Amino acid sequence: MLIKPIKMRLNFFKIFVFVLTLPFVALSQDKSELLQQTLQENTKQHQLSESDVSSWKLINHHTNEKTGIEFNYLHQTFNDVLIYNAISVVAVKEDLGILASNGFVSDLASKVQTSTATITPTAAIHAAANHLGLDNVGDLKLLSEKENNTFVFEANDLSVETIDVQLKLFKVNENSMRAAWDLHIYQLDQKHWWSLRVDAQTGEILDQTDWVVSCDFEKDNTHNHSHAGHQHTKSEFMFPMPPQQSFGNGAGYNVFPIPLESPNHGPRQLLIDPSDSIASPFGWHDTDGLTGSEYTTAQGNNVYASEDRADTDAFGHTPEGGSTLDFDFPLDFNLSPIDYQDAAITNLFYMNNIMHDVWYHYGFNEESGNFQENNYANGGFDDDYVNAQAQDGGGMNNANMATGPDGYNPRMQMYLWSSSSPDIMTVNSPSILSGTYDAEPASFGPPITTTPITANLALFEDATPDINDACSPAVNAAMLNGKIVVVKRGNCNFTDKVENAENAGAIAVIVVNNGGNVISMGGTNPNIGIPSVMISATDGNTLIMQIQSGLAVNVTLQSPTGSFYKDGDFDNGIVAHEYGHGISTRLTGGASVSNCLYNEDQMGEGWSDWFALMLTIEPGDQAEDVRGIGTYATAEPVTGGGIRPMPYSTDLSVNNITFAATNNVNGISQPHGIGFVWATMLWDLNWALIDKYGFDSDVYYGTGGNNIAMQLVIDGLKLQPCSPGFVDGRDAILLADQLNNNGANECLIWKVFADRGLGFSAQQGNTDDRTDQVEAFDLPPNLVPSPNYAVVTACNSYTWPVNGQTYTGSGNYTHLEGSAGVCDALMSLDLTIQEINTNVTIADFGGTLEAPTGYQSYQWIDCGEGNVEIAGENNSTFEPSNNGSYAVIIGNGTCADTSDCFTLNSVGLETNDFEDISVYPNPTEGKVMVNLPNKVNHATIRVVEMTGKVVQEMEIQNSSEFSFNLKGENGIYSIEVKTDNGDVYRKRISKLD
Repeated sequence: MLIKPIKMRLNFFKIFVFVLTLPFVALSQDKSELLQQTLQENTKQHQLSESDVSSWKLINHHTNEKTGIEFNYLHQTFNDVLIYNAISVVAVKEDLGILASNGFVSDLASKVQTSTATITPTAAIHAAANHLGLDNVGDLKLLSEKENNTFVFEANDLSVETIDVQLKLFKVNENSMRAAWDLHIYQLDQKHWWSLRVDAQTGEILDQTDWVVSCDFEKDNTHNHSHAGHQHTKSEFMFPMPPQQSFGNGAGYNVFPIPLESPNHGPRQLLIDPSDSIASPFGWHDTDGLTGSEYTTAQGNNVYASEDRADTDAFGHTPEGGSTLDFDFPLDFNLSPIDYQDAAITNLFYMNNIMHDVWYHYGFNEESGNFQENNYANGGFDDDYVNAQAQDGGGMNNANMATGPDGYNPRMQMYLWSSSSPDIMTVNSPSILSGTYDAEPASFGPPITTTPITANLALFEDATPDINDACSPAVNAAMLNGKIVVVKRGNCNFTDKVENAENAGAIAVIVVNNGGNVISMGGTNPNIGIPSVMISATDGNTLIMQIQSGLAVNVTLQSPTGSFYKDGDFDNGIVAHEYGHGISTRLTGGASVSNCLYNEDQMGEGWSDWFALMLTIEPGDQAEDVRGIGTYATAEPVTGGGIRPMPYSTDLSVNNITFAATNNVNGISQPHGIGFVWATMLWDLNWALIDKYGFDSDVYYGTGGNNIAMQLVIDGLKLQPCSPGFVDGRDAILLADQLNNNGANECLIWKVFADRGLGFSAQQGNTDDRTDQVEAFDLPPNLVPSPNYAVVTACNSYTWPVNGQTYTGSGNYTHLEGSAGVCDALMSLDLTIQEINTNVTIADFGGTLEAPTGYQSYQWIDCGEGNVEIAGENNSTFEPSNNGSYAVIIGNGTCADTSDCFTLNSVGLETNDFEDISVYPNPTEGKVMVNLPNKVNHATIRVVEMTGKVVQEMEIQNSSEFSFNLKGENGIYSIEVKTDNGDVYRKRISKLD
């Protein structure tokens, strides 16, 4: 959060003070001395003691040669033991250092309960495996013992990768730190890459995360956007190619090249030598750094792409390009996916390499932890190319990315997608129900195949209140065995429902939505071995009624043709999204840390969406255009809404999301919905910078606003703290602009974030609590020159002459004149609206009008006589002597306001307090009993509001008592009884529900 501008004594550049930042410190000859001094200068601000900052280790550091910024990641220690995720980032530029973000624990020594281990690293592995239900640990072979209390084990029966076990101090709560073994286990089926903290004295599991980020896309079928999209022909596209080519091996790839997002956005094109000479100096098929390609398949230094339809998580078929590296394969979407697998794998190989090469130029290089088999002596750890699995058989309608620390191979899994189809589910009998039904397969479990699954339906029953939701084991398992089982959606996980049904013998599952249409069911459970689909509430309830009536309902589930599927390998946006998880994971907290983006507020899904959006900006795109994520995979048009709560657009009528939406647990999911809010802000930032600097289609070396945005976001990832919130992310981008551009875009950046509720006064709260965010739309006061800063107090509303807008509420408002980002053109209004409560009421059991008390002045007026003031009526109450229409002018010394006119027709409706007439109960909730002194031959009864309006009329004959239900809202009423003899009785009664 920016506080005020200060000028450095070395005239380095103007910088603003951050909550997590103090001024630069002069560089000493010893780098460690500079880093230590930077920490010490910040102790007071962050409530740190000298001992808190005196013990640390520099685990990762690198320099971006393009920007000249050096990033240093300091890990706090206690007695030479690292504190888990206690990382501070110190940036250095031109011999000056700045604390970009603080992650050190304050008053550390008083919080340490244990700092040594009593159980061995092998015991910790056994405890972790037992917790995960992995029974076959097998032999644990100690390969090495490294610095920082780290032990490396080979566990071939337990983990795909070696298991690093490191002693750290883990924060159990705000006041307690315990020694824990920090370790990771990559399951053999590669469905989960668990990272766990095991108490080093008890073996208790203190914490765990999964490095496999499963996107669990759940499509919202309610989108209906009609904004016109751009239609392009092949000749209109100018596909960005790196200006500096590699040595040129003639490699050709027939792909959907960026900026195309998918086959729906334009045609394939044969690209020759698209690799970048700086990011991939030996081309895309090299790993040894020697002239000449080492591989002729879709394998190389940056990625190894192959199919995994059998879900074996092993290298499968990969296309062969031959000695000429010709990857030009036919593509016919009318065929089954296996028939065009070479084209799909080629596109996956291409897009992974594009992500590698493009973002290399913005700082995702070897030193910062990028993905390469051979780092060509440029720093960082080798042997971590991306293992990209095409047409993966582990699920559907999904994709995922597993990213460990630098030196471990990330793995990307791309699935097939199947949209809701009228052919996938057919009811065979009874005849009154026969026909095809809309159904959408789940993203987990085996897919629906062309081999039909035919069986009678059975309705799941369990012991929960909603007996058909399958949230617990079946109580009617015998009736479910061998059947297609129907379950209600309910509230538990989709995977739990299907697993419970499968355990009862189901051969497939049909999930009935709670209400509305079909959605895609997300989830991850590698143990599920049967397919499942969702159908609408209407269709499902019809089937359930027939089952409950005793009729046999027979159904077939079958995939009609290969063309039914969409192959995610051709959706460049989804590939970029998954790769983006790897970038944000490696850059936040340093390349050796993979656990910094697991707090509730983290924005990982947002960065990934943004990576996809940035590389698919097409010629002619506008800021207001509708951009939906995953429109190809979900069979939507290019103008569709995609898989997020709403599309991306700077047009608030299309996307009006603001920071406060992150608190909405029911409406905004975690982490995808939270990420969507963040990506919306970054997308706005990109277009604001394009508006200022223009657009450059060269995503490698360009100088446009989009290129500036790409650099700011990458550096922001590096500068932000571990477990960041939105304010952390915003401040990191602001600091990146100070470091890269001398703060030239400070005003613009603040304006973009403030417009979405992430303004100067916004609060992110605890980043492990997604419900405590507070939005604000204000800018730092120092950004607005005093002549342009207005402080106004107004009564009820105010029209600002600067922009002609009328405001009815207090707040800080801004208006930018002329060019975006020019602070001198920024107008700011600090407005206080004084509101007066003019709600007039009528007193209980009387004709007295009452105005709100506590104001300085009152003047009652007669509306029926031209609003003339009534002499002497200057109190908050007024009792008219005649029926009429009255109002009151209320003043607080500065402002005055007049109430609405109140019409009173009840003057003279006096109550007859005869002891021999009774009305009860009084007050009443509705039922009224009336007793008269004598029996009357005939009488009419009226119930009258205090305004004189008759709300009820009735008659009685030959009776001395009667009852009725009083209609109308709560309030005071008069009950009037007129007999034929001319007697009139009146009683007032109060109605209170």
